[in-house]
Amino acid sequence: MMMIGMAVVWVVLLALLVAGLTWLFPSAMSSRGPSGPAQDPMTIASARYAQGEITREQFQLMCRDLGAVEHMDDTPTSEPSGETQELPRTGEPFGKVLDR
Repeated sequence: MMMIGMAVVWVVLLALLVAGLTWLFPSAMSSRGPSGPAQDPMTIASARYAQGEITREQFQLMCRDLGAVEHMDDTPTSEPSGETQELPRTGEPFGKVLDR
């Protein structure tokens, strides 16, 4: 019976120690998730555009909204006149599509 009482005391002391450390150092104990440290909005927009999550027009609108003029170029946002060629969507890595 004495052994169980000592075990309970140690568990309570350990829990108090963890709670105290969490209270003293809240930023060290919290996780920011899989993205790591917070990034600025322009870096996030650039990454989303590079990954194809947003269109060129959406990216340029975000640049304008964020005041990041250096990321925008002077080319028009509409499609150029004439025919455009699209790459086939095969689900293969980009290099394999080009090797065909």
